[in-house]
Amino acid sequence: MLLREYKDLPYSEHYLNIKQQEISEQGFEILESGETFQPIKFFDTGALVWFAKIIEW
Repeated sequence: MLLREYKDLPYSEHYLNIKQQEISEQGFEILESGETFQPIKFFDTGALVWFAKIIEW
């Protein structure tokens, strides 16, 4: 991991296994689950610059 020295990463609780456990503890049964990581494509420099400004680094 690139940010090993940071203990409290932003949104660190937003992982599938953590959310599955929370939902199961509420009495729900999870029939199917999965994660996906979509690639982000930029077709012009302006879009890339805009995205770089709005994301949390």
